[in-house]
Amino acid sequence: MRAARTVVTAFDPGNMRSVVTFFRRRAPAPGATNKPGKGKEQWDEVCTVRAEVQDVLPSRAQRDSDVATASARPARLRMLYRTDITADMRVVHDRRTYEIVTGPAQLGFRQRLELVIEETSAHEGGK
Repeated sequence: MRAARTVVTAFDPGNMRSVVTFFRRRAPAPGATNKPGKGKEQWDEVCTVRAEVQDVLPSRAQRDSDVATASARPARLRMLYRTDITADMRVVHDRRTYEIVTGPAQLGFRQRLELVIEETSAHEGGK
C-alpha cells in the first residue's frame, strides 16, 4: 500500500485575466505644508500587471451585522510576486479605485502575492 502524499496545486497563470494598475501616493514637494484637506492627493503609477481578482463573499457575522455597509466591496487579488508592492498603495481595476486592506502576503517562496482590496468611497477622490 502506498503512503498518501499531499499534493500542492500549481499556480495557474491562466487565471490572471484582469489587468490592474498600482499607484503610490506622491511625496510632498520639499518645503510644502502637508495639511489635510488642502487640495487633492497626487498618485503616481507604479506598475500595470495581470492578476486574478475575485469578489470576497461576506461572512455570516458580516451579513448579520447592522454595521456592515453595502459600500464596502472587498476583493481578493492574486498576482505574480513583486518587491515593489506595499500596503499604502491604491489599485485601479475596471475603472474602480481600491485601497489595499491587508497584505501583501507572500504565497510560496517568492511565487505569488495575495492582497485584500476594498473599493474606496467616492468622496476619497480615487487616484
